[in-house]
Amino acid sequence: MKKAPLFNSLISFALSKAGAGLKFKYFLMGLTFYFLLSREGLTKKQDELSSGSQAGDDIYPLF
Repeated sequence: MKKAPLFNSLISFALSKAGAGLKFKYFLMGLTFYFLLSREGLTKKQDELSSGSQAGDDIYPLF
C-alpha cells in the first residue's frame, strides 16, 4: 500500500466529519494510527506476494 493514498484517505475522512471538534479528533486519530495502518498494509502486501504463487496448488489435488 502506498503511503500517500493512505494519508489522503485519512485526511479526507477527517474532513468529511461535521463540526470542527470532530474533524480535529479524527485528524489526530488518523495521525495516531497512520503508522500502524501503513505497517499492516506493507505486511499484508508481502503476505499476498508470498502466498500468491502457491494459491492454486491445493485447489485441484492430483491423486
